[in-house]
Amino acid sequence: MEVTFLISIHHLEIQGNLGRGDKIDDFTFLSNDINTLKKIIPSESIPIIGKLEYESLMDSKPYVYSVEKLPEGVSPQEFLVHKLYCVQSLLSAIWFYEDNNVDFEIGFLFYVVDGRLGVSSNFLATKYTTSSGKQKTLILNRDKLRSIRQFYREHLGSEGELFGHPYSTQLVKGRARTALALYHITGARFDPDVGLKVSNYCSALEALFSTSQAELAHQLSERLAFFISTSSEERLNIYKQTKQAYTVRSKIVHGSTIRENDIDKVKELSEFCDTSLRKAMNKILSSPDLRAIIDGSPEKLDAYIVDLIFGIIQ
Repeated sequence: MEVTFLISIHHLEIQGNLGRGDKIDDFTFLSNDINTLKKIIPSESIPIIGKLEYESLMDSKPYVYSVEKLPEGVSPQEFLVHKLYCVQSLLSAIWFYEDNNVDFEIGFLFYVVDGRLGVSSNFLATKYTTSSGKQKTLILNRDKLRSIRQFYREHLGSEGELFGHPYSTQLVKGRARTALALYHITGARFDPDVGLKVSNYCSALEALFSTSQAELAHQLSERLAFFISTSSEERLNIYKQTKQAYTVRSKIVHGSTIRENDIDKVKELSEFCDTSLRKAMNKILSSPDLRAIIDGSPEKLDAYIVDLIFGIIQ
């Protein structure tokens, strides 16, 4: 059975008309062309999905769509959820290039059964915000979009290699450090509270770099500083800001509060953590050898960090 998947993307503007769309995978495309969109939506489905949803889809926003065969043994509803997680994985790829709050709401699947139109709809209970807790529209040109699509195919893929699918918990033994870090980063991006964002970002840093619980704030601050910078002055600044972030995190996770006068500083720390983690994750994913070290044993990671700190490697 052939099925058509469709979902609109919010807080994203793409410069230029994409026509039929830029290819995400073998069957999936990202487009902003209104004429292509009109061909995708069956006219008889409009009363089913509702006028408001139809008008929202037609409201000049980018959208993701696919036309493909329903896998054997998979229901339309199950396949729709799978596609929603694939789109969420695609949006995660945008974060590797820039802090953003690009997201989506309701996705639709159109299909025909026994000559009758079927429509399924579903959504993921997510709402991204930027690292400062704000909402903004991200503007991408086609070259940047091409780079994001390539990154998605190489590192995330249609199954969401790093992002994964929902289980009771992702925090299980055996999960790769990079996967756990992205899980916590995604949690930070979901949470509109900047204090909780900082807490999640710190958990992402621990997932990447911690090998013991001893002097954790110092350990993570030092390791991050040496990992993402070669400048002594910049390393010192990174070290100090990371320790400040851990002070905020300690208050948050132990049920304390933040003074109103400190809120702007917490926003700055959240932005710092987001930027620093983006640098770290991009460095890791750009080198298969480095990723093998990060995702490897604690002993290998410790040895790498010692060599890094003492200048044996850069």
